[in-house]
Amino acid sequence: MGERLATARSGAVIAYRDDAALHSAYDPVAEARRFVAASGVDASVRTIFLVAPCLGYLLPPLREAAPDARILTIQCSPFFSEDVAIFPSDACWTPADGLDLVSFLEREASDVQALRSRIVEWRPASLAYGRRAVEYASAIRDFVATARANEETVAVFGRRWIRNAFRFLRAVERPCAMERGNAPIVVVGSGPSLEETAGVLREAREEGRCSVFAAASALPALFAAGVRVDLAISSDGGAWARYHLMEATRRGVCVAATLVSAFPSNLSAFPSIALADLSPWQDTLMQAAGIPAFRSPQRGTVTATSLDLALASTSGSVYLAGLDLASLDLRTHARPNALDRFREDATDRLHPEYSYAFDRRGTVSTAAALDLYSRWFASKLSCFKDRVAALGPIHPSLAFLPMQKNIAEAVGAVAPRLVEYGPGIGGGERASLAAATLLRELETERDSLRESRSGAAGKLGKLGESLIELLTPYDRRPAKGGYDLVVSFISSIARNGSHG
Repeated sequence: MGERLATARSGAVIAYRDDAALHSAYDPVAEARRFVAASGVDASVRTIFLVAPCLGYLLPPLREAAPDARILTIQCSPFFSEDVAIFPSDACWTPADGLDLVSFLEREASDVQALRSRIVEWRPASLAYGRRAVEYASAIRDFVATARANEETVAVFGRRWIRNAFRFLRAVERPCAMERGNAPIVVVGSGPSLEETAGVLREAREEGRCSVFAAASALPALFAAGVRVDLAISSDGGAWARYHLMEATRRGVCVAATLVSAFPSNLSAFPSIALADLSPWQDTLMQAAGIPAFRSPQRGTVTATSLDLALASTSGSVYLAGLDLASLDLRTHARPNALDRFREDATDRLHPEYSYAFDRRGTVSTAAALDLYSRWFASKLSCFKDRVAALGPIHPSLAFLPMQKNIAEAVGAVAPRLVEYGPGIGGGERASLAAATLLRELETERDSLRESRSGAAGKLGKLGESLIELLTPYDRRPAKGGYDLVVSFISSIARNGSHG
């Protein structure tokens, strides 16, 4: 039977799924108000993830309870599109959308918005749709958990990320973009199983059957196995990340680096692709600098960014290698690894290498982040089962992907191609222009809020908020003067370079 509309005794329109009523058959408006009153949603909530609201009777009382919140609706059936819903939301997702749920969440809610969010599940619909509603709510909880994990990283690296962004703008002299092809691409992570598949990968690359997009930490193992790498991808802002890329830049491999990543000093001599997340401050910088950028949300693992880039760079097959998301015996990554030297230097009679490996393996095995990553990949790849396959061992959560022992030849296929842009203005001038533009946009945003009187209580706009979250943790954020803090920090960088 599916979904159908009916009329409640109050005269309001209601919906059924088969014989299950999705709203009160008497008064759905009063029912929704009682539900919201008991939900605990208040004015501090910034984003509401509303699961299975059906016709949307919850939206008016939710907007009264949280006037500044964005309401994102996640429907369990395509029947409840925005055309059918009586009360529209700020953004709506249904299973019929071309975008998977995780990508929808990443597009519509920043980490800051997710941290001040509330998940509201409409109970009658959740019961009617069963497992589907549970899966959607679980995906949202994972998204919020990832945002919380990112907040911990931001608390340590936020200011460094901003400095790295201006270093990147100064360093890039050969900006590139990837022209889409239709030949296979292999996305390579640094899991221990990469040692088993490196030989197959080397042969396929030598025969021109694929392109290789590798996470930076996988590069030493690939180079040691004689694999030619087409693109090295880095998203880590820590200084140690440079060690993974040093050999790649010496070999002239194109590096795709996030705006906030750390990179070797010789990056300017080689082609590079800029990667930006979906934050307003990075969009402003890249537009001002005139550098093309591939936009991908921050997810905490470079392999996720690599997958996004590969799916965008080819209409053909994508293979995954080294995506273990787990340790193998005492090995936590493929060998050799650029950071192994530091562990080896630290070993002695009282601290043997075996003990370090054992302790490291225990840390990795209990890491909650790996569980989050595995669920993210499972959700993301469930929409690409016809295009994505595993090359060698893979995490059990991805067992639904086809397992391949080799890479099939795609006759007549065209590999993705690097398109190099002119350097334009010099790096120093580019960084100064970007800083000046960012400061001007911040002042414009602050003035606009003052004129509308919505900034009286220290409220920040999207641009200011995307920067303040990098400078100070949310729970220690000043009630007022947020723009002053941001402008002062960016101004110091503009005056003193990336060391400001």
